[in-house]
Order: sequence, then structure tokens, then C-alpha cells
Amino acid sequence: MKSIKIEALLISDVHLGSRGSNAKELLQTLKLYKPNYLFIVGDFIDGWLLKKRHYWTQDYTNVIRKILSYSKKGTQVIYITGNHDEFLRNYSPSEFGKNIKIVNEYIWNDYYITHGDLYD
Repeated sequence: MKSIKIEALLISDVHLGSRGSNAKELLQTLKLYKPNYLFIVGDFIDGWLLKKRHYWTQDYTNVIRKILSYSKKGTQVIYITGNHDEFLRNYSPSEFGKNIKIVNEYIWNDYYITHGDLYD
């Protein structure tokens, strides 16, 4: 099945590291599309839960591999930090390679994108 080309794909609150994460379903969605931009809008990795106990499945690793594959093939990956992955805010803004950025907020095509916890 050929991937559908789209301008942008936004995902949020995936919570990798929690038992409630639907990583397998997310992976199926990621396989359907070939976005120019992938926006990860906070709480992708649940640092709060991972601090308490280690829980990581192969599905979680597969999701990350797919995102890295997107990046390798030219998709701009913009990781916008949230409250559960606030540990990454210490590295914001950062760029990893050519196509991966970690930021706290982002403006794209006149849209302001943030996780929202910055306003709690």
C-alpha cells in the first residue's frame, strides 16, 4: 500500500512509557501517510511514569523508528515539548540532524502550535 502524501500530520499525548499508550495503532496511522511535516505536540514520551518505573515495549521502539525513517526521507519532525516530557525543555531549542527539532512552541504557516501546559 502506497503512503498518502500530506502537508502536515499532528500527533499529541501519545505517552510512550505508559501502559495506556496506543503505540500499535499510532504506528498503523504513521504508515498510512507521508507528511512533509510531522508535529509531535507534547507528551510523546511520558517522563513522569518512566521516572517511577521502567515500562517500554517493542511497539514504542517501532514508533520511534518510523519517525526517524520519516526524518531520513525528508519529513521535518518538530517535537514540541509538553508537561509529561518537560525534561526535554532543557534542550529546547535543539536540532538533531537536518530534520528534527525540539522546541517549546512553534509557528508554522501562521499557526501557533504548543502543547498548552505552558499556560497552566
